[in-house]
Amino acid sequence: MVLSLRSLMPSDLFLLKHRVGPWGGDYSWKVWCVATCIWMVDGQLLLGEPQAPVVAFKLLKQIPARSLDVLFHIVVSLQNRISRAVGGIEAFCYEDDSRSLWNYCGRKSPVSEKFNGLPGVEQLGSNHVQRMWISYNMHEDERLDELSMWARAKLIASAQAPKGVEKLDKQDRHRWYLEDERRQKIMDTFFYKSLGLLQENPSGSTDQQTVGMQVEGPKSVEELAEEMRKWVAGEDDFHDKVVDGYKKQIIQRQYEEQQARDRQLLMLQRESQLRGEDDGLYELVGYTAEQIQVILQRTDSTRPGIKTLYDDMASRREHITNKYLLGDVTSGVLSADQDGLEVGEPQAVDLNAQIAGRRVNMGPER
Repeated sequence: MVLSLRSLMPSDLFLLKHRVGPWGGDYSWKVWCVATCIWMVDGQLLLGEPQAPVVAFKLLKQIPARSLDVLFHIVVSLQNRISRAVGGIEAFCYEDDSRSLWNYCGRKSPVSEKFNGLPGVEQLGSNHVQRMWISYNMHEDERLDELSMWARAKLIASAQAPKGVEKLDKQDRHRWYLEDERRQKIMDTFFYKSLGLLQENPSGSTDQQTVGMQVEGPKSVEELAEEMRKWVAGEDDFHDKVVDGYKKQIIQRQYEEQQARDRQLLMLQRESQLRGEDDGLYELVGYTAEQIQVILQRTDSTRPGIKTLYDDMASRREHITNKYLLGDVTSGVLSADQDGLEVGEPQAVDLNAQIAGRRVNMGPER
């Protein structure tokens, strides 16, 4: 015998409550629950047959208890899938596929024979996920209709008060932008949860520290100004900590590579001394035309100035690290307090002192 099981609907739970009653016990609950979820037996469709669970109940009482436990475990697994779907229905509603599916089913409930081709399925009703999805799309249709009427009203009013309508348009665009950001955040959160990169605390709040790539930045002009004030004041946020950690990893790796090269150079010098040879590690060597052509491809020939040919890519990486990562970035004449930023007076610069301290940069990049 081949049985096909489905998840329980709210109407099924109502019937189970009255079929089992307070005197039924766990065994009767299991049997009635599995009997209610059977919708096909050996290819025979049972949807639309109100007495089918009663017949299935009598047959299931005759099977071994272990087999019944297996069937009940499948039913529980289906219900767990419904529970997980409830947590992700909001994110699905914001997807483009959701609206396409809503338009495809004629802006009506998808629980019908016309939509899924199964006779009797409309008698089951809809589950909680389907109800939430239908409710959202109905309200979304009303919202879009109201926005269309509001746009026509502003178009008529723009002939009399163009500046006022322009101000309303700016406020509307900002409000729509915030709503889009909110929806995108919900979809991203559900995506990271599905991948296992985002976990929930027992209290239900989301642990943002478990998301390595999910770093939120400022969205509005006010938030950008506050972000600048915090940077000048030295108040590091999560994004700054991520960047600083990445820079420290690069510097540490560069330091370890430099230490390895120094150890190798010292070992070669000692071997040369043991052989009684002069230290030839710094002798000038000649390059063939082909070798020079390969080295020239690593340099920018379009930039003027002195060209220094480096055949060691490690030296180039070390120069970039020293130039861009080890230097301290200052806020200049900016200072910050709780009220905002302040611009101080620039200090007098002695041009002769700067010229006296200039040196020719012989690094790999000019």
